Amino acid sequence: MVGIESGATERRRQRRCPLLLYLRVYDLDGDALLGHLVDLHTEGMMLVSRNPIPLDREFRLRLDMPAELPFRESIRLRARSVRRNRDVNPDLIDTGFLMPMLSPPQAVRIERLVEELRFD
Repeated sequence: MVGIESGATERRRQRRCPLLLYLRVYDLDGDALLGHLVDLHTEGMMLVSRNPIPLDREFRLRLDMPAELPFRESIRLRARSVRRNRDVNPDLIDTGFLMPMLSPPQAVRIERLVEELRFD
């Protein structure tokens, strides 16, 4: 069983945007599936995974786009894991990431992705 850990207090400035589809997110350093995207905005994101993701670590990530989208090129970015909580499903873990180093083109792609996938 995984304990609940938090590496940062709540400082979100943007509204969290839950997504209609859970996109696969890969760790580029190991080319392994890290988790699935739950919500996203230009300052951060949350992944859900079966295994704990180390906290306070910078990751090089790739967000794969689903076939349903009009744009299919994956998004590559850097993000730092900052908090971890139990998911509503007790078999899963939610991990929050900050993305402080997005380039302007990456931010535009994230905004476009949120617009395509949000359900609220």
